[in-house]
Amino acid sequence: MSIFGALLFAFLMIVRIAQMIGGGVDPLGILLAVQAGMAAFYMIFRHKASQEARLPVQLLAWTSAILPLTIQTTKGGWGWLATPGLCLALWSIWSLGSSFSIAPAARKLVVQGPYRFIRHPMYAGEILSLFGTCIASLAAWNVCALAIFIASICMRIAKEESLFKNYSIYAHSVKWRLIPGVW
Repeated sequence: MSIFGALLFAFLMIVRIAQMIGGGVDPLGILLAVQAGMAAFYMIFRHKASQEARLPVQLLAWTSAILPLTIQTTKGGWGWLATPGLCLALWSIWSLGSSFSIAPAARKLVVQGPYRFIRHPMYAGEILSLFGTCIASLAAWNVCALAIFIASICMRIAKEESLFKNYSIYAHSVKWRLIPGVW
């Protein structure tokens, strides 16, 4: 699945670059291209998992990873609202490095970078980014896609946390999963 995933994210990176060549360079496009490129790179060069989620959970994870591509956006305007979430997601991917994965898997537990403050900052960044996109491009479909995305992330979190041995030690030192002070 990692080769397929790497090819998919490499393709997305190429699409983002082509969009910028055809329509002009914009900071959001650059961030999205970098995110796809980092995902492609780490899908190839990553630690072997000691344990992986079962196939239904893997399919859920891939579905939730692809779901943001269905969000309908408008050109210009309020698109910059997605930038803080994208920056958090990029920082998280960078911190994960060779532990990055789409489907829940027990690789090396990462506790540096944004993982010092919340346990799932990449998901928090993705949710924040999609929330900003939904505000910028308010549509019923976008709100439904965001709700489904958040629900799938919550399921992924539960599965990921169950895969790691001694995860409770990390969970005790970093109390919040997604939103400090809330959950």
